[in-house]
This record gives sequence, structure tokens and C-alpha cells, in this order.
Amino acid sequence: MIALGRWTLLPSRERPRYLMFETNWAGTPQSYIPDFAMVMPSQWRFIWNNTSRFPGPLPTTRLLEHIDTVDWGTDHYWSDYREDSTTQTV
Repeated sequence: MIALGRWTLLPSRERPRYLMFETNWAGTPQSYIPDFAMVMPSQWRFIWNNTSRFPGPLPTTRLLEHIDTVDWGTDHYWSDYREDSTTQTV
């Protein structure tokens, strides 16, 4: 389950600019990226086609390799719910 997902275009005076995708998915990329890529291939091409070395959404093996290459990792997590965590189920 994704409770938050957003894209941010990071400004830069130089090329390349960065398109950053943030999400709070609690699982591994291998558990949800293939599903999204198969359900939304046109949308993913529209969003990511102008980024460097985007291999396309399918086959997902190349996509997962690309994501491993460009992933910045987890930096922070913000929540407005003091009593809850990202792993708590409702």
C-alpha cells in the first residue's frame, strides 16, 4: 500500500535536472514496481521517457536494474501521526 507518492522536478542551472519520485512504500521495490509497470506502462513512458537511460517499463528486469542504479535510498520519513509507524496496519 502506498499512502503517499509524488514526483518532484528538482531545479538546476545546469543540465541534467532531476525528476525525483518519493513514496512511503514499506515493501521492497521488487514487490510493487513490476505490478505498476504492467498496469501503467503508457503512464510510466510518459513520465520517465525523457530521463537518462530509462529502459522502458517492460520487461521489468531491466527496469529494476535501472532503479537500483539511480535510487538515492531512504533519507527521511515524515509523519503527522505520533502514535503510528510505516509498518502499522489499520
